[in-house]
Amino acid sequence: MSTPALATKSLSPLESRGGAVPSVLARMRASTAAVMEDDRARRARAEEIAAYAGRRVAVTGAVRRPVVFMWDDRVTVLDAIAIARGPRPGASRAVVLRHTPEGVREIHVPLDHESTVALSPGDEVRVLAA
Repeated sequence: MSTPALATKSLSPLESRGGAVPSVLARMRASTAAVMEDDRARRARAEEIAAYAGRRVAVTGAVRRPVVFMWDDRVTVLDAIAIARGPRPGASRAVVLRHTPEGVREIHVPLDHESTVALSPGDEVRVLAA
């Protein structure tokens, strides 16, 4: 009767001396994978924040509650002021600060029901008192 052959594994020099290399290497690989996954998640979040920052609209000045919100292509200056809970007493006009490749452009808007100036991503609406 013959004895079954035992499967043998070749050992590295550290393993042959009793080192715990496989478990250390496994932990290092797992740790590296976790760090890489965290880095990917951070980069994705940074891209989301950058996209949000470019699409925001801010309403400041003589409004009841200054606000920053996500731009929508249907929002006008008056809509934005309404989102900020309306103008404070004495508010007479608004200035839209629009950032363009040439610089900042000012668009003066009267606060009447006829104003239909549409907003663009990144605009800032400043409501001014008389």
